[in-house]
Amino acid sequence: MKPRAVVIFPDTVPTGRMFFPLVPVFEPVVYFQAVEEDQVPPELVDQALDDPALAGRIRIQVPAPLGDDRDRFLKLVTDLRVRRDEYAAQLGHLTLAGVSAASRPARETKSAIVGSLLSSLGIREREDDARRMELWQARLVLKLAEIYDAEQAGLGRGLEFLESRQEALLEELRRETDNPFLRTEELSAVPPLTGERLQLRLKAWTRLFVGGSVELGREPVFVATGREPVDALAECYARMTGREAVQLATVELPAVLPDSAALTGEIFPLRNGDGSLTSVLDTFFRDGGEGAAGMETDRWQAELDQLCPPDTCGRCLLHLFGFSRVSARHIFARAFSPDNAAATGPAAGSGFVAGALVRG
Repeated sequence: MKPRAVVIFPDTVPTGRMFFPLVPVFEPVVYFQAVEEDQVPPELVDQALDDPALAGRIRIQVPAPLGDDRDRFLKLVTDLRVRRDEYAAQLGHLTLAGVSAASRPARETKSAIVGSLLSSLGIREREDDARRMELWQARLVLKLAEIYDAEQAGLGRGLEFLESRQEALLEELRRETDNPFLRTEELSAVPPLTGERLQLRLKAWTRLFVGGSVELGREPVFVATGREPVDALAECYARMTGREAVQLATVELPAVLPDSAALTGEIFPLRNGDGSLTSVLDTFFRDGGEGAAGMETDRWQAELDQLCPPDTCGRCLLHLFGFSRVSARHIFARAFSPDNAAATGPAAGSGFVAGALVRG
């Protein structure tokens, strides 16, 4: 059976954390990026994906290329990195606009906020140019998210150094206090991606998805890290259609791949057979979401344990939900960027599948 593509959202930078669990059953692993021929911040480059055999299974797509505006946009991003104090107030307004656009006058949101950042580069809004400005804003949010992630990665490396001395520190703290663990937890804590930050990324990613054009082949599967984005899609779908999204499967996947499987393709039998995940997805799309094949979970588990032993490869769970008779672009827009929903065309469609990858 031919594998389906999987589209990762709202991430824009390939990571082994998403790639290794998904590539046994999907190909290619697709990432949307804001700028064509963009450079990933060095802090975010995943060395585990350097092997050509792995990198060849990743596809980068740019839904809305900048074209002649690319150099100007990248200059703005560079300025944001170098002159962040100058832009802090403006970027604060930009963030607020992303989460509370409904409460702000349209001209203030589009001109005063985005325009103030872009006018110095000769990019000014015209009456017929609202879509272009929205895409600029979406790209800015996604690039700012990458900058934020790069800084967090740098902090993480610093914390690794602290953790390398944790045992000695614990021993010292035991001699000084009866409750040492509270202090060590503060040292090792890394701020998680908050709901507000996640919503900004989802809105920006969706604007590129809806406002651009991508070729994904036959119906892809959309996968996010964690349940929150998929739950939001399911809630929107239920409100709009009066139906619940159907849980198609919950399957175990390897958290990492053994080197031999990654390089020789030995792991890819997981895609095949009538009881495979590919079979379940094919049945969903063939029947318009009205039926779903059952998975041979015992067979799947036995094959997984043989190819990727849990003690060496770890495990994560992929929860997959089917959204029948709707357009993926429309549901994404309604859930994450309602002001763009009208641009997606009819709400009806062939249906789509979205999944949440959850670490055990």
